[in-house]
Amino acid sequence: MILTRLFCLSYIFIIYSSVDSVAAHLSVNDIVNNKEALSPKRLVQLSWVKDSHRFSFIDEKQALIIADAAGHRTQVLSLERLSELTKVEHQTFPTFSWVNSSQFWFIDNHRLFTYDIDTGELREANVLQNGAANMAVFSPTMVAYTVGENIFLSLGHQCRQITFSPSSDVLYGTAVHRQEFGITAGIFWSPQGDRLAYYRMDQSMVDDYHFLDFRSLPVKIDTIKYPMAGRASHHVSIEVYNVESKETVTLKTGLPADQYLTGVTFSSDGKSILVNILNREQNRLIANRYDAASGELIEQNFELNTDKYIDPHFGFYFSIKDEAHALWCSRHEGWSKLFRYNLKNKSLTPAKRASGDIASCLGFLGSRGHFFYTAFDENYPSRHGYLYDLAKDEVIPLTKRNPGMHHILPSSDGTLILDEFSNNNTPYQVDLIDSQGGYVSTIHTSLSPLQDHQVGPIKMVTLKSADGKYDLYGRILYPKDLDPQRKYPAIVYVYGGPGVQIVQDTWLFGARLWELMMAQKGYVVFALDNRGSANRGLQFEQETFSQLGALELADQMMGVKYLKSLPFVDQNNLGVFGWSYGGFMATSIMLREPDAIKAGVAGGAVTNWADYEIMYTERYMKKPNENAPGYDGANLLNYVSNLKGALFVISGTHDDVVVPRHTKLLIDKAIEHGKDIDIFFYPYGAHHFDKKSDVHMYTKISKFFDDHLRK
Repeated sequence: MILTRLFCLSYIFIIYSSVDSVAAHLSVNDIVNNKEALSPKRLVQLSWVKDSHRFSFIDEKQALIIADAAGHRTQVLSLERLSELTKVEHQTFPTFSWVNSSQFWFIDNHRLFTYDIDTGELREANVLQNGAANMAVFSPTMVAYTVGENIFLSLGHQCRQITFSPSSDVLYGTAVHRQEFGITAGIFWSPQGDRLAYYRMDQSMVDDYHFLDFRSLPVKIDTIKYPMAGRASHHVSIEVYNVESKETVTLKTGLPADQYLTGVTFSSDGKSILVNILNREQNRLIANRYDAASGELIEQNFELNTDKYIDPHFGFYFSIKDEAHALWCSRHEGWSKLFRYNLKNKSLTPAKRASGDIASCLGFLGSRGHFFYTAFDENYPSRHGYLYDLAKDEVIPLTKRNPGMHHILPSSDGTLILDEFSNNNTPYQVDLIDSQGGYVSTIHTSLSPLQDHQVGPIKMVTLKSADGKYDLYGRILYPKDLDPQRKYPAIVYVYGGPGVQIVQDTWLFGARLWELMMAQKGYVVFALDNRGSANRGLQFEQETFSQLGALELADQMMGVKYLKSLPFVDQNNLGVFGWSYGGFMATSIMLREPDAIKAGVAGGAVTNWADYEIMYTERYMKKPNENAPGYDGANLLNYVSNLKGALFVISGTHDDVVVPRHTKLLIDKAIEHGKDIDIFFYPYGAHHFDKKSDVHMYTKISKFFDDHLRK
């Protein structure tokens, strides 16, 4: 449906960013504790009212607002009224979801409420147990969730335990495989609500990793299960629970037990379940269909094989218009794209595609077989929204009117779309468009939240990879009123790993507030996405296969070379900062290119891939005994003797992602080689810290660079 374009200003909601009068220069306190005020003002909890052409959001006063395409807004529930009804003092509006065009539900202190916007009635629809987690909501009166190791089912005010774990090593209903392969949930409802599929994960064979609980006396030990590359992995199966009969079956997914089960999807009639089975080597994927009632294998849909790896992030998507066909997204042919799967003849054929890598799948909406998704451009770091018409095998670009990073929210019938986007010139904007990509109206526009701050220019640059084959995209932040006759110290902000793209056509080109703060202090700040990073196709990512760190380092050195070529950059005062994979890269630069950088900060850094988790590491590096040269070449402990500059390493004592072993072994090697490394452990810090620790940390990092690069 194509709607008439609405230009009347009364149809446009413009909510301006409001930043209190503050000093022109950013501080550490600003970038941590005032981060929200210094970010573009977004429409919070923006969503469509189900089965309607109205949409809702939470305004700056924490009130629920409903609006329509004509620009009319209505406050339907204030935070004060909500607090009166629930008898609980709320500071912010709770997360909510629409049940139908007049009711929404939310959870408050383990009670699930529904609120009717027409009658103003609040009703307690369900009660969950204390400690409820991993919630899967079919309806307000049908909620599955976990408490501890087990799954519970709340049907209205009746609670039923449906699993019984034999030990703390066996978990039901949680995301498995350390949340790799796009797995974010562990409980899956059938479309009819008559069955639950869920993961069962046995970790008893996985090695323990111990953290010291040093606040207790005597000191206690906190233990987690951490599967390191080449060692024993957990065993996962899928069970299916019949809500009416209370019977449970296990899908016969076969052996080996340490294979990966991904993309769990019920068919549209709920009678079968499709599962992607990936071998531990991650180079063979078998898509199977199982009987939901018996757990028996119905048929093998298809099999894919590769000499490197397959990384399945999506399950199957079914349309109510054509139940004989499903859509499946994969990048095994080079780019992440849609495939049509015919359930009758088991054929898998590519669907017509837009250029670039698919980033997210929103599924089918409406009754016309329209499938919505977003995808990155092939050659430029932008993301756009698309509609795929299953019947016509046709792709309709929806958001090409504006460059930038787009996130789309289609209405229930798929005829209207809320388009949230930003680019370097647009902090945040929401447009209403139709299903042909036609502009209807602008719903919301944010002005720059940094208009009262002295922010220098930010530009995107294009460099060649070290082998000359690829364009690499970078961003550079300049100090305000840069004097070309001066020499400025420079800092490289780095990530560099697969699955992440830090330079994008979004607000500030994706720069973080810390980068802006350092530019204000008089640094040139630079970032570059090297080979191996995300959203540039499989070949670009797999360039680094089996040799993590090598080509990434070569490309980052091209960025350093570019920085040193700038006449206003002080070649003798360069720094580097990165976290997680970026910590690995920052340490790599300091140890493997010791003459390139004067000072580096590495947080949560992997130092030896043999000590990192199985699912991630073995995908890119294979097992240690299958790729000894690759592991040896990427082992930063082998390069500690090369250190010349100042290196500051940060770790959390309870980091369950990059465990402290990495930092402690680096310290041990530094002592062995007589190298001085600054180390700081944050007590009870995980892979990322709380605000109090962040203020302390960024203060230390800033001082470290000032001490080493400005003297």
